[in-house]
This record gives sequence, C-alpha cells and structure tokens, in this order.
Amino acid sequence: YLNNFQKSLSKLLEGNTINIAVNGDKYEYDTSSNLFICIFDLQNHKVDKEKNTAIGFNDEHYKAKDINEIRDPKYGLIPELLNKMPNIITINKNTEDEIYDIILNDESGVVSKTRKMLYEEYGIEIKNLESIVKIISKQIIEKKSSTKDAIRTVQKMLEKIKHKVYENPGKYNEVVLGKNILNDNNDFILRKIDKKIKTKKM
Repeated sequence: YLNNFQKSLSKLLEGNTINIAVNGDKYEYDTSSNLFICIFDLQNHKVDKEKNTAIGFNDEHYKAKDINEIRDPKYGLIPELLNKMPNIITINKNTEDEIYDIILNDESGVVSKTRKMLYEEYGIEIKNLESIVKIISKQIIEKKSSTKDAIRTVQKMLEKIKHKVYENPGKYNEVVLGKNILNDNNDFILRKIDKKIKTKKM
C-alpha cells in the first residue's frame, strides 16, 4: 500500500495531467507547474508484522546520522519518489526549553491569548503560570508526548478559570495556580488584592 501511494505521488511530482472530480464534474489538471512540499513520518510503519520491524528515519533501529542516509531503501522511501525531491530536510523533536517557549510565548497560542484577555478585559494576572508550564514541558519530554498534548493540557487547565471569571466580572484581579492544578483543575485561587503602592509620609 505504501509503495503504491509513493508511486502515485511520484507521478504528481514529475508533472502529469490528472483527472479530478469536483461536485460530480470531471476536470483535467496539469501538475507540472506546482510546488510540492511533502512531509513524511514513517517511523510507525511496520514492514514485517511477525518480526515487528519498522521503518522511518526516527526509528530507534534505523536512525539516520546524515541526511543522505534517508535515501537508503531501509528507511521506506522509494527511489522513484526521492529522485524527484531536490531538497530534503529532517525535523528534530522539540527540546524542553522549546516546548516551554511555544506554550508560554506563542502569541497565537491559547496561553498568550488567555493571559492577554484576562488582563485586558478583567484586570486579572495569572501567578505561578511559568512554573506550571515548566512542569508540563518536562512531562512532555519524559512521556514522549507531542506539544499539542501539552497545549490541550493547558487549555483544559485555563478553561475552568475563565468560566469562573466570566461568572464574576470585576470581583477578582489575580489568579494563583496551585501546584496540583494539572491533576485537579480546581486547584487555583481567584482573589482580589489591593495593588495600590503605599508611600510613607516624610
């Protein structure tokens, strides 16, 4: 199945006229002027179910030390396909620091958006967020999970806080995350504190 797929993909890359159907109508489409960006993750593909052998350049048994090694057939990519790819790169897994930075500082991410929304609309600051994200980042590395799993964990963690704030607008100006909030979404404290700076009279 995988080889057939790669052969079909190879025909697209080399430039061919193909037939496509849209809403029941058939059209001819020429792929010769297209730019193709292909992403492969073959590490879980089983070549031999009985021997439980796998292919893919992230597999523990066949880990490419050099980019050119990927052209070796043992990695599962057929020559007909590879020969039509002039530029090949590998993508490394994120480090713990990179995962931390993605979760905490990505401006389009759920943490940055929630943090900004709570502060700008309700005047609420989130305390202990950095330390909680560090714990999550470490767990992702240890469990070999994806960054998406980490983001879902944070999203679930913040959801309850947002609902509590929505129900009580203007009542709080600070939320303190508890050490156990990853296991218990109720482990946080919403509070109102006086943030005025008092100056001593001279």
